[in-house]
Amino acid sequence: MNRFGTLIRQKRMERGWSLKQAAERLLTFKGYICGIERGTLNPPSPRMTQRIARLYGLDEEQLILLGYVEKAPVKIRGELRRRVYPISAPRQAAAATAT
Repeated sequence: MNRFGTLIRQKRMERGWSLKQAAERLLTFKGYICGIERGTLNPPSPRMTQRIARLYGLDEEQLILLGYVEKAPVKIRGELRRRVYPISAPRQAAAATAT
């Protein structure tokens, strides 16, 4: 699974929805949603991502950005993740206040 798929699955499960129920709400097929959740399919288009974000109450722009990071070639995906989701940001802030 990728981060996008994991998040979508988590939100679906929190609501107690089956793949079929989520797919019906998104006007798509359960196999498509399953593929996205498992990471066997790339994250969807921005339009579908917006529908998913609205359905699950997520920030549309952040979800689209996450989708693009997951679609990036493997060689640069790690670097994009570090830039989009900087783990060291709290450490940098702490270092800045300590000096």
